[in-house]
Amino acid sequence: MNARPVDSERFPNVVSLGTIGNIPVLIIARAGVTPITSPADLRGKRIQVGYPGSTAAEVGERILAQFNVTQGNSSLQSDKRSVAEAMVLSGESDAAIVMYSPYDDSHADFITTPGLQIVPIPAAKAVAGRIGYVVPVALPAGAYRVADPVPAEDITVIGVPITVVARDSVSRSAIFAIARALNARFGRGSVLSEPGEFPQFLYNIPASDAASEYYEAGIIPWQYRLLPAPVADLVIPIAVTGSVLLILAALYQLLLPEFYTVWKEIIRPRRHHRRQRRVRHGSLPDESR
Repeated sequence: MNARPVDSERFPNVVSLGTIGNIPVLIIARAGVTPITSPADLRGKRIQVGYPGSTAAEVGERILAQFNVTQGNSSLQSDKRSVAEAMVLSGESDAAIVMYSPYDDSHADFITTPGLQIVPIPAAKAVAGRIGYVVPVALPAGAYRVADPVPAEDITVIGVPITVVARDSVSRSAIFAIARALNARFGRGSVLSEPGEFPQFLYNIPASDAASEYYEAGIIPWQYRLLPAPVADLVIPIAVTGSVLLILAALYQLLLPEFYTVWKEIIRPRRHHRRQRRVRHGSLPDESR
């Protein structure tokens, strides 16, 4: 799986098996008397942006920059997630940027801590467009906790698409099996998506023909259901080769007469006539005498 953009020119042998969902990039802040309504409200604060090189750090800093929150006017800290969470809880930091799925219960205690809030992203569509490869995500009330809901109301944040990629050398039988599993798990909808919304192809990574075929038809071709995988993978190449040979054979029958007929009716008479002309002109003895 990949949560960062893949350059198809750098990885020419990679194909996409589909994007399976979006993971929200959340700004979790210590709430004051007045709720924080934008990342701009964090200007001048101490913000844990994430471990250097991580997707959360890369996307988080670019989100903050869109609201003019930078190292120049704020304190951007780069500790690992467990440290960042602890520092926000202790008050040593004012906010932390994290990537949490609504189904990841391992961080539920942090995100649902009283006194913390998820900061909404105004103009999220424009922010996502300026960053690239990220998307606006509607986070419904109760996405992380239904009772005493977190968030308390519907908000919009930025999400990173999660795409499954594979080498283009992976067999079609394996791709069909993976695509079926992805569709069963992620095609039924979730807190963040409608049924049938995923898997889908979003990026400029070439889509796997087999995965695309399965998502469109919703069924695995007969040979992959009835035959062992190694045999099923050979059906199409054999069928294609056989079709080409049949076409060539048909063209031969239509356009080329039998070789013996060519010899008997065209080549042999011409050679005989040339020999007779030479005999008449005296260049060859007449063998008939």
